[in-house]
Amino acid sequence: MKQSLVKMLENSIDYAGLFPPAKLPLNHAMRNYLHYLESEERWLLSRFVLPISQVNNLRPFKADFDELPHPIEFSILGSGGTNNSDFIANLQSDLEVIQNLEEQFNALVPMMEIKLPLDLYSTPDKTLMEGLFMDIQSTLDRFEGTLSSIYFEGYFIGDWKNTLATQLAIIKSIREENSTVDLHCKVRTGGTEKKMFPSIAQLAQFIHLVKSNEIAFKATAGLHHPFFHYDPSIGVNMHGFLNVLAAAIFDLSLDETRQLLQEPNLTNFRIEEQSFSWRDKSLATDEIMKRRSTVFHSFGSCSFVEPIEDLQAIGLW
Repeated sequence: MKQSLVKMLENSIDYAGLFPPAKLPLNHAMRNYLHYLESEERWLLSRFVLPISQVNNLRPFKADFDELPHPIEFSILGSGGTNNSDFIANLQSDLEVIQNLEEQFNALVPMMEIKLPLDLYSTPDKTLMEGLFMDIQSTLDRFEGTLSSIYFEGYFIGDWKNTLATQLAIIKSIREENSTVDLHCKVRTGGTEKKMFPSIAQLAQFIHLVKSNEIAFKATAGLHHPFFHYDPSIGVNMHGFLNVLAAAIFDLSLDETRQLLQEPNLTNFRIEEQSFSWRDKSLATDEIMKRRSTVFHSFGSCSFVEPIEDLQAIGLW
């Protein structure tokens, strides 16, 4: 594989084998992950995605974790909440569970992923949003050292663009005050039903907004394959992980972002040892590494094998 593509994909897959459509039992998913950590393809792998409700089920794997040369890394899915007060109460409880996990196991939890309360998007209120993030910051300060990053997931409902813009502005102001935890965004790019897939216009707008505010993001669901394609089993156009990665790292207008997200194959890409290009846009390998660290961090996938097989099938691996 060309070095430019290696740097595009390095540590990009958060393994989410517990989730649909794979929906594996914890024992099966964890055995897969431990195997992947020892494989030649481990450079592609990032964290194991685990719901907070499953933390207490890790006890049978303690001996396996103890044998690892480095702590196993988790991305914990937080409880969230239907309103601000429930969200904060659950966040505190989740952080206590994470502290206990790190104390009792050879494990690290560098990041959490949490859905924001739905009403922040369905009936947007800037004051409520600001209040929630102030309380989040206060809670994180009390647990300093427990996490390094949190990714907040919103919704493509109502006046979502303005709501997201408000969220990004708040995150940006918190970051400027030297927050103890990096606050980022998360976008859902698919699921098991047609309605769970954002349109090209929605996804392009999301990427454009977070980039223009210099906030990094991760993606989840529906990104098993490299390129944009139609899936007849669900009856929907599915997004590709190379489309999303490239749209994140290149400097693009909103219209160019939409165009790149719809690329169905390699035709308009040039992947060389020291550069990755799309049409007249090109980035050197070193610059790709910087963009990955500041713009796009990872994507959750219930399969680690499918992305590799697809890359092999089109001659990129």
